[in-house]
Amino acid sequence: MPKQSAHPTIDRHIGYRLRRLRQGKGYTQRRLAEVLRVKHQQVQKYESGASRLAVSQLVEIARLFNVSLQFFINGLDPGLAPPGPPVRIVRESGLHEEAAAYGVDNEADERDDRVAALLHVLETIRRLSTETLDPVIEETP
Repeated sequence: MPKQSAHPTIDRHIGYRLRRLRQGKGYTQRRLAEVLRVKHQQVQKYESGASRLAVSQLVEIARLFNVSLQFFINGLDPGLAPPGPPVRIVRESGLHEEAAAYGVDNEADERDDRVAALLHVLETIRRLSTETLDPVIEETP
């Protein structure tokens, strides 16, 4: 019995992106299979999402077709993607407290360049965390 995928939706999405990329570059499944050193039936399984590509194979395919790894997950439902690292949002009124938490005595060293630089970084993080950023990353041409 074939091993069930823990993330069939993700595997189908990556397989779909692989098929579109392969076809767009004029490769047959057999030709891609030769490059990956697998049987063409295995490429069929990758493209249908029935089998999961190893990261090393995904890297090899990305290099072959001159695309980023991001290409394969572009368009994936964000709810399926793994969460990013936790981010603590710094409120403007708490910047000096945050500086103190990093071991900087902002009372005594308020004019110190290190404090100013740290406060600038914290303020930039706060500003960026409130802006809407476009999550799309362009693939390499």
